[in-house]
Amino acid sequence: MPDPTPLARVQRLSRFFSRLALGLGALLVLLDVLVWLDRDALERGAALLLPEGTAYALTPVALAGGFVMGHLVLGLLLVALWQAHRLFAAFARGEILVPESGARLFRIGLAFALVLPAQMLGSAVASVLLTLGNPPGERVLSISVDPAHAMLAAAGLLILTVGWVMAEAARIADDNAQIV
Repeated sequence: MPDPTPLARVQRLSRFFSRLALGLGALLVLLDVLVWLDRDALERGAALLLPEGTAYALTPVALAGGFVMGHLVLGLLLVALWQAHRLFAAFARGEILVPESGARLFRIGLAFALVLPAQMLGSAVASVLLTLGNPPGERVLSISVDPAHAMLAAAGLLILTVGWVMAEAARIADDNAQIV
């Protein structure tokens, strides 16, 4: 039997999306652990950061720096998924047009918007660390831009703006409710 009201449908779907956001976060962490346990995957990833044929070494310093820099993007994605989980959990409780919904959307958008600069910084630092042992003139500073991250950043700015507007709309709705 279908849900009797649109709000009931929103609540039902929101429970699903809340769990999905948590599941995706756990999956990202699991995949990250698997990559860091696979030396061949790290070698392939390092090679992709540099111009073809560039000599590099996966030294402990390069690995540590790559770990920190690589986790900037992962951390931002996990923040966005956690905020999505919290947003949908609130929707499931019927808390929809409230200031916190706008704030959560704002945080999701901000996290998405920061993925591109984090990825660019991460690739730059990793390329320097990977080629640090090369002789002078053969060290590389490579800044990569992933089109998917660029689109995610653009979508993030849109979500950020919608969140800002939603928080303001909730504030106005609350002000109007106080008058009545």
